[in-house]
Amino acid sequence: MGAVTFDQFKAFVLLRMGNRTELQSVSSVDYYGIVVNQAYRQICTSRRLPETDKRVWFPQLESVTATDLTATAGTPYLSVPANSLLIHDVICTYSGYERDLDWCPPERYKSYTDRKLTASRAVPREWTHIGNYIYLYPTPDAAYTYEAWFRLNPPNMESGQSTLIGSEWDQAIMLLAAHKLANWVGDKVRAEAAKAEYIDYIAGIAGIYGEEEKDRNENIRPDYAYLRANRGR
Repeated sequence: MGAVTFDQFKAFVLLRMGNRTELQSVSSVDYYGIVVNQAYRQICTSRRLPETDKRVWFPQLESVTATDLTATAGTPYLSVPANSLLIHDVICTYSGYERDLDWCPPERYKSYTDRKLTASRAVPREWTHIGNYIYLYPTPDAAYTYEAWFRLNPPNMESGQSTLIGSEWDQAIMLLAAHKLANWVGDKVRAEAAKAEYIDYIAGIAGIYGEEEKDRNENIRPDYAYLRANRGR
């Protein structure tokens, strides 16, 4: 969790903008609060970190439903977890067993013409994400329970709150927010200075996070020496 509060983020960006207090209330809109939350959520939800080609996995944003999801017999869908960006996995519990359901594309789900037939109901095997629902196939024949693993879409910070990600990202959020606001108001000097600092900072922190991803990949990669030694057996 971050160490800097929403109010402190705004104070930092105000300082970077040369104490331009008029931007605190433009038609009753606090532009400092807007850019701070935009920077925070953009870092958390972008495929690549803004203004860079770096990709980062945030373990703090990986979550699982705190309580089981339920669907009655004949109900083919579950509501997606609140504040979810994307769904990774859906697990169905039935008769004391757990089944990790297979994901299927929405097009394939729609092609199952028997999904509405009572005679075709059974323990679900597949799931797909359409709109605000997780659709199940086959349609459940009983009231099973489900667990969803998902990526959080963090809500906007409010007064007194900090980010959901590590405190090492606080500085990156500050600098990206300063860059965005300076760019908006046409202050190119401040915009470029904040961008340069942000990119330099990201280069270091993304590298550390990349080591964790490298470790995960190393743990599951095949042992090529073993494969060569056993080739042809």
